[in-house]
Parts: sequence; C-alpha cells; structure tokens
Amino acid sequence: MGGKKKPTLSQLERQQRLREEKEKGERGKKEAQKAYAPRLGSISLPNIDDESMVQEILSLKAITPYVVASKYNLRIGVAKQLLRVLEQRKLIKQVSGNAHLRVYAPAAA
Repeated sequence: MGGKKKPTLSQLERQQRLREEKEKGERGKKEAQKAYAPRLGSISLPNIDDESMVQEILSLKAITPYVVASKYNLRIGVAKQLLRVLEQRKLIKQVSGNAHLRVYAPAAA
C-alpha cells in the first residue's frame, strides 16, 4: 500500500538539472586536480649559516617549531630539525616541552 508518490514534472526537471550541474562540477574538479599546485612550505633544511635568520630566531623570547615554520614558510618537521641543529650548536636551549612540543629560549651569551 502506499509507497513513494510519483514526482511532479517540475521536481523531475529540478533533479535532472541538479544532476547535470553536479556532473559538470565533478568534471571541473578533475580538470582542476590535473593542474598541479605545489605545496607550501620547504622540504629541505634552509641555510643555517645565514646570520640574519639565526639572529631573528634568537631575538624571540620563546622559540617553538610552529613559530619558526610559520615565519620562514617551512614545514613543522623541517623547523624541528633546524631547532635541533641550533641546540647542538648551543645557540638555543630547551626550556620545557615533551615529545610533542618543545619550547626553546636563546642561550645566555
């Protein structure tokens, strides 16, 4: 008994129009995906011997990987590597943190 009623002509037209727009949009998305857009953020470690960059990092009160990554358009992993190298060179020291987040401060000169 009962069951779903037949859609009216205007409802059928609307459904068909929406289906066509959706297919057209999917085709456009596929074409847009083909055009490769490079990811933001550098993968390689920047030049650590660059004094201006090191001085800018040392001028910060609290140094975190996120701050360095956002300031120099790096990935978080690369920023972590950079901070580890600076810590090995005794330019910065780890103040606090755990496995997920480390907070550094400039080493007392």
